[in-house]
Amino acid sequence: MSGLSIGDLRHRLSLQAPEDVDDGAGGFSRNYRTLGAVWARVSVIAANQQFAEQRFEQSTHFQIDLRWRADIAAGMRFVFRERFLLIHAVRDLDDA
Repeated sequence: MSGLSIGDLRHRLSLQAPEDVDDGAGGFSRNYRTLGAVWARVSVIAANQQFAEQRFEQSTHFQIDLRWRADIAAGMRFVFRERFLLIHAVRDLDDA
């Protein structure tokens, strides 16, 4: 696992996948279904604050490392300490 020991995986996260449900009027409602819980290492890699439209906006970018799962894809999300973390990219660290 490219230098990631089992002791590094100390954060518990829920993995969720999006499900689009027909709303009966030609649109859909997006819900998320929990696929399970995973142990991971969560690191903050960037934080930003800017003033836009008369208010401050803040964003934080995380890197989440866990054991490889073939069912994780961009567009899914993790739930970590009551925060929803959208998955933008997935990379296998052992794949060179």
